[in-house]
Amino acid sequence: MDSQTLVRVENPTTKRVKGVMYALKTIIVTQAPSNSMSKMAFIILPALADEMCEEMAELDEMTIRIIMAQIGEVIAWIGHGDNDRLPESLREFAEGIQPTPIETADDEETDRILEGEIVE
Repeated sequence: MDSQTLVRVENPTTKRVKGVMYALKTIIVTQAPSNSMSKMAFIILPALADEMCEEMAELDEMTIRIIMAQIGEVIAWIGHGDNDRLPESLREFAEGIQPTPIETADDEETDRILEGEIVE
């Protein structure tokens, strides 16, 4: 009797989702005040990643990439708040939350924030 092993190949995009959620967890743990976001870091983020990956299991790779790219743009928008930096397909969404114009940091200041420098 031959022994067969079924190897499940993880979708590269869902693998990145799980990796990013782990990175977010690490950022929260290292940057947030003690215990302020521990529930989110240790329970919610891994559960969200698992649920997202399970829901996307039946989708083709290109569809998953498009969804994740749009989610990435929205997450970046949370940080920079500049609706004009979003792809056209996501601007209506952003305008519904925060209409333009708004005062946003100039690119140099945003880059410094993203690099972890303290900006006064």
